[in-house]
Amino acid sequence: MNKLHLLFITALILIAGPTFAQVQISDAYARGTAASGAVFLIVTNPDATDDKLLSVTSTVAQMTQLHTSTMDANGVMTMSELSDGVVIPAAGSHDFARGGDHIMLMGLTDPMKDGDTLRLTLMFERAGAVEVDVMVDNKRLK
Repeated sequence: MNKLHLLFITALILIAGPTFAQVQISDAYARGTAASGAVFLIVTNPDATDDKLLSVTSTVAQMTQLHTSTMDANGVMTMSELSDGVVIPAAGSHDFARGGDHIMLMGLTDPMKDGDTLRLTLMFERAGAVEVDVMVDNKRLK
C-alpha cells in the first residue's frame, strides 16, 4: 500500500467517524401481559457527543413507543409518549426503568411468556440502528 492509499483510507475514516458512534445496551428485560408489555434497559453512550434515541421498533407489537411515567399531585401514575426521543448524554447513560422512562409495546402479536426473547431495533440519531435481544422476565421486580 502506498502513501496515497493510506492517506485516502485515513481521510475516509475521519470523515465517516461520527457514523461509527456506538451505544451500549445492558441489563435489558421485558415484562408483559397478553395485550401489552414494557422493556427496561440501560443505554450507555461512551462517545464524546450526546446521542438521542429517536424510536424503537419490534415485530412482537403493533405499536412500540418511548414512554415516561410520572406521578401527579394526587399520587396517580400516568404514562405519556416521549415523541421527541430521549437524549443519551455524552460519556453517560440513561436508565429505562420501571416507574420512569421505558419502551412500551402495545398490541402484542403473542402473549409475553417468561423466557421468551424479543428482538428490538433502537434507532439513534448518531449511532443509527442498534438491534438488541431482550428476555422476558415477568417475575423481575427491578
